[in-house]
Amino acid sequence: MASVATELKALAERLYNGREHVAGSPGERREAERVGEVLTDYTGLEYRLIEIPVLSWRLKHKDPPWLQPAPYTEESYARGRVTRVKGDPGDPGAWSRGRGIALIREPEDPDDLKAAMLLAFENGFDALLVEAPPRIIVVNGYWGYSYRAGAPAPIPVGYVEPGRIREGEVVEVSIDADMRTSRGYIVEAGGGENPVAVGAHYDRWYTGFQDNILGVAQAGVLARMLLDKGGEVLLLAFTAEEHGAPGYASWYWARGSRFYFTQLEESGRLEGVRAYINFDVAGNRGLTVSGSPQLISGTRLPVREWECPECDSLQAAVRGVPTISIHSLWSGEALKIYHTPHDTPSNYNIESAAEAVLEAYRLISMEPRWGALREVLGNTLSQGPLEARRLNAMIQALLDRDPEHGYRILSRTLLKPVHYGSYRHDSGHLEALWVPEASLLDRIMRGYSRGSLPREVIEPGEERLLLVLSNGRRNVRLDQVMAQVRRAIIEYTEEIQAQART
Repeated sequence: MASVATELKALAERLYNGREHVAGSPGERREAERVGEVLTDYTGLEYRLIEIPVLSWRLKHKDPPWLQPAPYTEESYARGRVTRVKGDPGDPGAWSRGRGIALIREPEDPDDLKAAMLLAFENGFDALLVEAPPRIIVVNGYWGYSYRAGAPAPIPVGYVEPGRIREGEVVEVSIDADMRTSRGYIVEAGGGENPVAVGAHYDRWYTGFQDNILGVAQAGVLARMLLDKGGEVLLLAFTAEEHGAPGYASWYWARGSRFYFTQLEESGRLEGVRAYINFDVAGNRGLTVSGSPQLISGTRLPVREWECPECDSLQAAVRGVPTISIHSLWSGEALKIYHTPHDTPSNYNIESAAEAVLEAYRLISMEPRWGALREVLGNTLSQGPLEARRLNAMIQALLDRDPEHGYRILSRTLLKPVHYGSYRHDSGHLEALWVPEASLLDRIMRGYSRGSLPREVIEPGEERLLLVLSNGRRNVRLDQVMAQVRRAIIEYTEEIQAQART
């Protein structure tokens, strides 16, 4: 542990320069080259830059000067009397019709700022101010999380220090910012016929030490450990994780990794990548592991099943690459510094950061535990309708023949990001589930017994409706829900059969 901690601390200090770096900014290429040069010097792997199109938010002016505007607020102005909105600002029930400037406390999950902003706009307010220490949270004018649809924020949004303004006070808010099509750069080093890919994102708000310069250092240290063992390594540092998807797409994060793994898939190189290991905010005592069951089942850390939708690793996983993602989303320690000026080297735990590297090394050095994958899929499907049990039998036969190739087929088909509920009417975090329609059956049944079903289940990104559960006044009949589940499982079965034949 001590030697890894020493190596990690030294490399993180070399990579950290105390500066914010926003994807697509004028200094993007220089920053990518700087990161690449440090990683090459440390690992001996020659780096290359991959250029990608990104959408970049540029703040030009703000007034009052103590306001911290939220991307994607563009050029906007509002003047009005301040009204304090009480309760949970992400809950539609906390809002009533109003005008002027809405003042809220920060949501418990900071990313719920988007919901609060849209609720403020729908209820007639001209601007939204968050009374909390400075933080940068991206918002946009579309309720969902789509790879295609999106819009800029319809009203100005920003953070203000507690006590800065009072209810009833007349406030003017002026923001001059715009979105520009720009270029970002992914740093790629190493490779080989069957490499283990290791990576993290290097773009950051404020100075972004844990999120995510530390992650780049962790990827570099792990890469050298694997190289010293004689393995092939593909080392990656992504741009545009924090934001950058073109066209104001509301799934604004993980743009760099989505672009990269799509290009790798289309070129035919993706099949050769043995696994992808990702680090993101992995420097405090709240470490968690997400990823492929056969790789993470032996972990000594807590598991957040099964993938991390907020992390770059999801973009590899849904394209068939086995993954290990070590992060601390959303631990209390991480939330304190998440996207704030306090994300500096003084606020991390080097022992935890080194533990993340050592655990990733231990897991990737083990043989895949295919029994863990079988158990996850078997437990998910065995209690379902007849179609689910047939799908399970086919899956087990596929894994018997060739577990590596079988996993790639199954993950491309059955692993999906999920939002359990409508964005507008139901609260809930993003999650990633195997065969989500069957995975959620137990949750749905408990919801029926309590009379608390959400309206629907959505696959974000593609914005595909997976299940309709309620119309807001009445739950869909249970037999109708089961019919939807059966149709989905039949479609999955047909898709897996078609892929297996090819």
